[in-house]
Amino acid sequence: MHRISPSHSVCRRLFPDESADEARTDNFANVLQESLATDSAQKMLKWNFDFKNEVPLEGDYEWFRCDGPDDWIPIKPGKKIEEPDEQESLLMQTENETTPKSNHEDASAPVIRKRRNNLDHSYTKGEVKRKLSFDKVTFGSQ
Repeated sequence: MHRISPSHSVCRRLFPDESADEARTDNFANVLQESLATDSAQKMLKWNFDFKNEVPLEGDYEWFRCDGPDDWIPIKPGKKIEEPDEQESLLMQTENETTPKSNHEDASAPVIRKRRNNLDHSYTKGEVKRKLSFDKVTFGSQ
């Protein structure tokens, strides 16, 4: 077993090195930036759109500018959006008209409350439901 000579003082490190902590933070930042860059490159190849510069690229999708909250809409060239014929549009209209409306819009609707399971006991406002008594309470053996 190796003994430490008395001339060498032993000291403990109470505080970590700042350089090691900075290196760990810098490493995490680098890993995060690399991850974002690879994710952005994968999405650019998948959607053929440069999201950083907001420019459509050549590929499977054909991008069209639109007005509204979404500036660009992707459409695959192989799939055409067809307008429904007259019979389908009438069917969709009747289905939409027969869809029941929610009760949230109607303020005059009554509030639905849960019924009590036991209808034999009906309590009035001032009535006591249960009584607690501490007359003869014993704790442990006396």
